[in-house]
Amino acid sequence: MASSTPVYIPPHRRNVESLQKKCASVVNSTPLINEVDLVKFDFFHKHLLNNSVVLRRLYHVRNIYKEDPNAEEHFTKSRITCGKAPSEFHLNTFIMAMEEIESNNNICLVSQDRVKHFLDLGCAPGGFSRWIIENNPSCTGLGITLPPDLGGFHMVFDAPGRYRYLYEDVTKNPEMIWCQDGAYEGIEPQFDLCIAGCIFRSPEINENSDDDQAACSRSRRVLRYSQLLMALTNLQKNGTLILVFNIRPFLFQIEILCLLSCCFESLLPVKPKRVHIIRSSYYLIGVNYKPEKAQKMNLLGRLRTVLDFMKKADSSWHYKNALLMEGTPDQIITEWTPFVLEHYQPMWEVQMNAIEHRLFPDTKKVKNGYRWSLSNRRQTVDKTLPMQKSIDDNWR
Repeated sequence: MASSTPVYIPPHRRNVESLQKKCASVVNSTPLINEVDLVKFDFFHKHLLNNSVVLRRLYHVRNIYKEDPNAEEHFTKSRITCGKAPSEFHLNTFIMAMEEIESNNNICLVSQDRVKHFLDLGCAPGGFSRWIIENNPSCTGLGITLPPDLGGFHMVFDAPGRYRYLYEDVTKNPEMIWCQDGAYEGIEPQFDLCIAGCIFRSPEINENSDDDQAACSRSRRVLRYSQLLMALTNLQKNGTLILVFNIRPFLFQIEILCLLSCCFESLLPVKPKRVHIIRSSYYLIGVNYKPEKAQKMNLLGRLRTVLDFMKKADSSWHYKNALLMEGTPDQIITEWTPFVLEHYQPMWEVQMNAIEHRLFPDTKKVKNGYRWSLSNRRQTVDKTLPMQKSIDDNWR
């Protein structure tokens, strides 16, 4: 009986063959829940893993991608590090993302002179601010970004007379920043566009890590609540909010998503191909802000109360003590899971396809990112959303 001839596989192809076998298992079967993932995630995330095959497939593909030696090299080249100043390349990347947001959705929210005054939180290196200034000839803007000596980035963009930027930590006094026409005027809402783009960075962990260690988790929440409080404090009625969000469905992010759905006329999740197609981040755009609905829910008061708790909490704090919404975690998950799955599953699938295409370029092609409006997809959302009882129930 003739023996089969051994097939030589070059070293650079051996890992690819292994990855192909693993990826095939994703396509041809429903992956089981990874016990390692379960340890890292909160109860809400675990529940979604149990109820979404798409999410399980995404995490399985992501785990395979992490084994690809080219993956870390790709992220190392594309990310800005604290020790390296941002370049025109990084500036233009954000400009292209903003262009894609408008062109792919046939919307005109932040161009053609529709913006008069805007606030850009986490503005460095300045790509979004530059795009808005160039596409709105009569607008003025204010940018806030973390000082470089605290780990922030330097600004590349500047437009004297129309735009100013401040090196400030938004978590210190989130309600003490306001601006109009480049000068401090008062605390009435002055901006028709607010961009909340601050991203948590930790020197201890990779910025793309799923780790939700206690200290990092608390810091992420403080940053998220702070910039949201600052943005909504300054946003005018019928204004637009652009929030850098994450498709990892941790409970505190789900609460924010549900609350924003009740005080904006519509929500538009956008995952541009040029910036976030592989990553877990996306842009959540709130259209036509309704401050009277936020006031009815006492949204800003709730944010203040939880933010104050998070800042004072020690390492023993628990998320059950920092809920924005009324009820227990189990009650929240029962009520909001259908809404959350409807919002996230299409983006999970886009990210999964993009990762598969990155692993095997000949198998799938990602032509576009993802975008659709929630205005007609949340009819079951209670507009008088109950919230966690608070000692601070008075509007500011």
